[in-house]
Amino acid sequence: MTMGITSVTSSTPSAASQSTQTKSLTSNDFLQMIVANLSNQNPYDAASTTDMMSQYESLANFEATQEMSSTMQQTTPSSLVGKTVSVTNSSTGVSDSGVVTSSRLDSSSNDVMVTVNGTEYPLSSVYSYSQTTTSSTSQ
Repeated sequence: MTMGITSVTSSTPSAASQSTQTKSLTSNDFLQMIVANLSNQNPYDAASTTDMMSQYESLANFEATQEMSSTMQQTTPSSLVGKTVSVTNSSTGVSDSGVVTSSRLDSSSNDVMVTVNGTEYPLSSVYSYSQTTTSSTSQ
């Protein structure tokens, strides 16, 4: 006696129908990973103090980066004009810094561009900014 299979159905969605979801890690997620690491470590081979400090520094750097990212998102491009910024050229990886002389919306890429030292950079390449200090000379 032979049995034939008439149809096969899949309960998993196809790759085309699956939506891609991205989730950013938060400082709480990072802290939970550290706690899980501590909870599951071998008591006879515990993490060293140096490792713990390294993880703490990583958390502090992570939070500082998150805060700066949030601040940069709240900064309007026109408010950067006249401020000193540091930027990274995405194609060469070379960093530059200088005073922002103008900003504009690039209609073709829909990116906000800032001009530093005569070169245009996307706003996303700015990694720090500060108030420009002017020195006055007395005669």
